[in-house]
Amino acid sequence: MSEGDKASVSCWTCRRRRVKCDRRLPACQKCYKAAQPCQGYTEKPLRWVNSVASRGKLMGKTIPNIPQSQSIARVLIDPVFQDLSPAKRGYISYFDQHCSAESTLFQSMPTNPFKEFMRLIPASAGLLYTIISVAALHKAQRHGSLDLETPVRSTELTLTTSLPSPEFYDALVNKQQALYHLRKEFQDPNVSNHDGPIASILMFVWLELMDSGRDSWKYHLTALRRIVQATLVPTMDQTGGFTSTFWSSCQYFEMIFATYEILGSTFVKPSQPYQPLFTTMSIMDILKLCEHQTWVGCPAELLYLISLVNTVPESDEQSLSLKSHIAGQLQSFSPHRWSIADTKVPRMIERYHFACVYKEAIAIYVSQVTARWTEEPFSNLYTRDSLDSTIQHMSSISTDDPFFKALVWPAFVIGAEARNESQRKAVLEVTGHLWTAWRAGNVRNAVHVLKQIWARGDKEEWSTPWIEYLYEWGEDWMFV
Repeated sequence: MSEGDKASVSCWTCRRRRVKCDRRLPACQKCYKAAQPCQGYTEKPLRWVNSVASRGKLMGKTIPNIPQSQSIARVLIDPVFQDLSPAKRGYISYFDQHCSAESTLFQSMPTNPFKEFMRLIPASAGLLYTIISVAALHKAQRHGSLDLETPVRSTELTLTTSLPSPEFYDALVNKQQALYHLRKEFQDPNVSNHDGPIASILMFVWLELMDSGRDSWKYHLTALRRIVQATLVPTMDQTGGFTSTFWSSCQYFEMIFATYEILGSTFVKPSQPYQPLFTTMSIMDILKLCEHQTWVGCPAELLYLISLVNTVPESDEQSLSLKSHIAGQLQSFSPHRWSIADTKVPRMIERYHFACVYKEAIAIYVSQVTARWTEEPFSNLYTRDSLDSTIQHMSSISTDDPFFKALVWPAFVIGAEARNESQRKAVLEVTGHLWTAWRAGNVRNAVHVLKQIWARGDKEEWSTPWIEYLYEWGEDWMFV
């Protein structure tokens, strides 16, 4: 690193610890390796003494604790961020206010995984640049006028758009910076805390979904799995666990990884069976967390059934009991019971509609995957006569309701099954509103793929399950 890439003075943390500072930007790596918060290089940080004054008559006196919003404004005054350009600080603030809000269904929930990841920025340059890239792309697509009808491929992000913007350029430049720093952070043998780099890879998947949802997301998940298994798991075995800067890091990582891994495997062949990567928690406990703290919101019991479908071999006779179990559990799931089970989550009617949509979508998906299996348990999972009712449930969820933005995956599955124009029109209306809500490339491409499925299915009189078209086309889509 050149002297121009370093601060001119030691950070305040190293000064107080009386150690030599490496003066790296945006944060001192000595502090990072010592698991100490780097307090930056600019003005001397204030020292909080938990009272109005540190001496005199007011010493020990406090003011009432008034609840405040979780705005990033208080974080951006941290000395760590003072050397960032106003544009970069603006993107971090934008991420906090707009992007992180989309990573969970309810803002009232006590935890938001992607908002929590922001605490790791001072210790990971890779995460810093990833967050900036996510915010820049989100802002470009949110404020642009991109056409829902035009499919997009990940390599076309800045090359073919008719409305280039500084935000698109910033997204691409910072993405390259993030990849560069991630490589360095994982290869540095002196770095023992990988929370920031892991969070960055998970955010890279989000970035790829906003971009197109095609293929590239899979590379990041594969790389993460290999890195953890080859590099971090041996360290965890020696130390008894990952070194985390806050207690729930691994739970946050597992929630996001499980969501991507399970739903990302639904349109990929061969599918990847989900196994926990960061914790020893049971799969059902993990999926319960996913249900409440991610943007997907799928009932844990149903998400678990999807994970089971991805593990069932097609020709193994011994797998019949597992197949029967999947069919039985799906048929016994009650949307009504699920909708009233959690009194902490409001909107019982919307929860009921949402559960009905997901149950039917999973029944369709299971029927598609198992179309070549002849065992009885799957013969009555789904009937096409029920599709109109399911579309009505989907259309009954208001576009302003938090559950609406979680409809991307079931809307695609239900849409692929639509056979007549009225059904397709209703599905396109829902996906159009989803595009308005998300403005993400994977939603736009979901519409494009649906139209391809309809055209081919009508031409071939639906002689082949539509999921076989996805396998044949060879593109790994994730629609969430």
